[in-house]
Amino acid sequence: MNNLYGIYLVYQGKRNIYQEVMEFQKQEFQSRNFQAVMECLKETIELSNLAYKNKVTANLTIKTENDAVEIKVRTKHLECYIYEWDWQQEK
Repeated sequence: MNNLYGIYLVYQGKRNIYQEVMEFQKQEFQSRNFQAVMECLKETIELSNLAYKNKVTANLTIKTENDAVEIKVRTKHLECYIYEWDWQQEK
């Protein structure tokens, strides 16, 4: 998984991406949008690992050239799932 399409396929497969997110390192060939999504996922996981929180839900909107996508994520101990992916047309 190294681009937004890869993240979309993860969403379609309803796959736990906790390990991939925690091992994520920025690479020169990755788009800024992909990097932003992965960093947001990593921060969401870190929040869910705090002692007083065990579940965190995050909403992230990424703008592409012609569209935008709203991504909703849920994390809890050793789990990270994208549960909603909604394309929106830019006006």
